[in-house]
Amino acid sequence: MKRFAALLAASILAGCATAPPIVTTQRVEVPVPVPCHVQPIKPPMWALDTLPANASLYERVRAMAAEITQRQAYETRLEAAAKSCE
Repeated sequence: MKRFAALLAASILAGCATAPPIVTTQRVEVPVPVPCHVQPIKPPMWALDTLPANASLYERVRAMAAEITQRQAYETRLEAAAKSCE
């Protein structure tokens, strides 16, 4: 019994003799969703919408060609706004 008590005391003291674990701080980067605040982009006044009802064929074709450029510029602005939220 004395042997068991001595062994128990030795094991308890051995447990206290070990070095405490080293605590280290690690930095973990986690993506956090952030709301996107973009000013609303208003569509321009389209060239075909401003034509009078009695416009000639030449004026309509010219307005259609101008509207293609307007739509391309509008789409570019919309894509830039969408890309800024990524």
